[in-house]
Amino acid sequence: MTSLSPSLSLEKITVHGEGNSAQKDIVTELDGPVTKFGTQLWKIVRALRPSAFAEGRRIVHVTYNDRYLRGPLTARLLFDAWRTMPLCDAQTRLDIVSEAMGQEGRPGYLLWHNWENDTLRSDVLAGMFPGAGVRLGTKADCAHARSFRLTFDDGGEITVFLDQGFGAWRDASPRATRFAHDRLPKDQARDLEKLRFDVVLQDGGKFPSPIWVRW
Repeated sequence: MTSLSPSLSLEKITVHGEGNSAQKDIVTELDGPVTKFGTQLWKIVRALRPSAFAEGRRIVHVTYNDRYLRGPLTARLLFDAWRTMPLCDAQTRLDIVSEAMGQEGRPGYLLWHNWENDTLRSDVLAGMFPGAGVRLGTKADCAHARSFRLTFDDGGEITVFLDQGFGAWRDASPRATRFAHDRLPKDQARDLEKLRFDVVLQDGGKFPSPIWVRW
C-alpha cells in the first residue's frame, strides 16, 4: 500500500505560497545599530530570492502595508529599510498603507510610544518619506500581513512578508530612548532620520520572527 503524505491546507497554500516562496526565521540577525538594520534585512531577502535582484533590473513601485506602523520606533526602522532598498532610484514610488487609529491617545515622550493622533503620524511620515503616498484607512483597507510589495520595471513582482512587521524589534539602549513627540512634524522627521540607537528582537530572540518572500 502506498502511504500518502499529509495534506496541505488551502490556507497554507494561499497565504504562504507553497512552491513559490522561501522563508528564514530571524533571531539575532538584525540586532545591532539601527543604521545597519536595512542593509542586513535586504541581505537576507536577496539570499531568499537572488534572481529578483539580478543586475539590470529596477524597482519602480514599493507598497509597504502595516496596520501597526504607529510610532517613531517602527517608522525609523521603515526609514532604514527604505533608504537601503536595492535597485531603487529617485523615481521609485513608495506607498505606505496603515490603519487609522481614530481615537486620540496620550502624548508620548519615548521612542517606542505611539503618536497621539493620526494627523501627527501622517505628517511625520510624509516628512520622512518625501513624495510617498501615506494612506491611513480602515481595518478593511489594510491587510493583516505586514509586507513590502516590490514591482520591477519588467512587470515582475515579489512580496516580502515580515511576520510581526517592524514592531518585533525593541530599542536596546541601556535607558529607554526619549523622543520629543511635541515637536513640529518636520522636526520630528529630521530627528528620526538622524537618531542612532541599537535594536534587538523582542524577548531576546526566544521566539523567531520569520521573513518570507513570495513570487
